[in-house]
Amino acid sequence: MFSPQCWAEIDSQNALTRIGDFMVGTWVPADQQDENGPRKHVYAWALDRKFVRTNGELDPAPWHGYMGVDLKYNQVGWWGFFADGTSGVIYLTKFTEKEWIFEGDDFGPNGKFRRKVTVKIPADGKISSTIEDTLDGETTVVQQDWVRYR
Repeated sequence: MFSPQCWAEIDSQNALTRIGDFMVGTWVPADQQDENGPRKHVYAWALDRKFVRTNGELDPAPWHGYMGVDLKYNQVGWWGFFADGTSGVIYLTKFTEKEWIFEGDDFGPNGKFRRKVTVKIPADGKISSTIEDTLDGETTVVQQDWVRYR
């Protein structure tokens, strides 16, 4: 017999599997069209498909991360580790076939800020991401369209 917590865990694992299967590969900004350009994100399954390793090493502010099911909360978490020494986790708060939203508190160099990442999927091999960082009531928004390079 399943409890609601067990169902939440199953739903989270399913969401992680679907996100991972879609994202695995190399992604570049849609206007770049070359993996040797200034930006590249790489996604790969890790540890028997329990985690998705994420890498934005060629970003202006390099980062590494992992997505996985946080068993404490039965939610998909995305842990980010940044070149400036900060880290944080955001949690999947919405999951549909065409949109994923991750939200949480991050700790940046200026103190605690709130991060929201929205990923929209207009077509296979394409995503549109929006990152909103809020600190002291001010929000910075970065929007970028990406394509799977390989």
